[in-house]
Amino acid sequence: MKDPQSSFEYYQDPIVTYHHPITGPSIGGTKVKIQGHGFAPFEGQDGNSVSSPQNKLYVRLVNPQTKAPLADSIQVKPENLRNDQAIFFTPPQPKDTKALIQVSLNNQNWIPVRAPGSDFSFTYYESPKVLKLSPSIGPVKDPLDPDMEIEGNDFVCPQSDCKDIKVRFGAGPKGYIYMPGELVSPNKIRCKIPKYTKPDVLPVELTLNGVDYTNSNMTYGYYDPYVIDAQPRLIAVDGSTEVTLSGIGFVNSDELKVSYRNGNDPIACNGGCTKSAKFIDKNHLKTTTFPQAAMSYKSSGRNVGWDKFAIEASVYGDQWTDNKIQLYYYSEGTYELDPNFIPETPSNVPADLLFNAAFDPRDLDKIRRYADPKCRFTA
Repeated sequence: MKDPQSSFEYYQDPIVTYHHPITGPSIGGTKVKIQGHGFAPFEGQDGNSVSSPQNKLYVRLVNPQTKAPLADSIQVKPENLRNDQAIFFTPPQPKDTKALIQVSLNNQNWIPVRAPGSDFSFTYYESPKVLKLSPSIGPVKDPLDPDMEIEGNDFVCPQSDCKDIKVRFGAGPKGYIYMPGELVSPNKIRCKIPKYTKPDVLPVELTLNGVDYTNSNMTYGYYDPYVIDAQPRLIAVDGSTEVTLSGIGFVNSDELKVSYRNGNDPIACNGGCTKSAKFIDKNHLKTTTFPQAAMSYKSSGRNVGWDKFAIEASVYGDQWTDNKIQLYYYSEGTYELDPNFIPETPSNVPADLLFNAAFDPRDLDKIRRYADPKCRFTA
């Protein structure tokens, strides 16, 4: 059997037919596919590649005129090498650099990979940055088929007509939605907002070459808010309680707000019973409350007192949820440690304590259902 380590093999030069993309960002990392024939030519006549030299393919980028290397050569990983295709990732280079790609089976004799009608193969551009989406939110199943304008820097497509611009919505390969992009200016790209069937917040990134996407952490929110719960349900009469709403369909808009209301008899709170809300994530909002003394029924002027009332949410305009999640004011009880139940235990051993508490009788049912009592120890 021939020893592949000590034998010498002649080979036919690889034939290159196509490569893509022909541009990429200056930070490098562009996935370039080279297609052709003869990239992995060695295989024994019996089909057993063990008896032949190991297939290796090297790639490098050089100056198109001087042929001086722009970076060290790269060996294509075995999993990215087939006889008809090789995949490599570009090294970083300054913007506007024009490079000629070369391939070699022995890291010495190089074959050029040229773009049609050109003496070079690849052009580097400044990595684009997305700064703003307009709009950044919209309703689920919007019937108007609106456009989105994406503002940013360095939206330039060298050596191409920008036919590869795409805008990607979503996270994960199985969840991506791709929309064609139109270059409006070096600072603006336009695309259609894709239809979506449920409330969600989707990452939005774009590519100029069809391969390399930005990493700008911008999102578009499809809103259709629905409040599932609010915690705590019992709020202090002085209005000092912060309430967290749980639900779906929340988006980070400038118009996030909540309303305290009673569907049968509207409530006035020295004006409107509306508070701004803070976006936590697509499933949570946080807001503040009104003092009990400020909340009265519009029809009679009577204070809401200990009546139940609902909290609803809005992410845009006057479009409110109608989920009727109920809150209650309650009066703080009095507490004392039961003098007959004060255990004496070592400091490293847990112990149960018994408290006596007194509550307004009107609050007992609410406290049984919604209270979440805790003890706090201070030194």
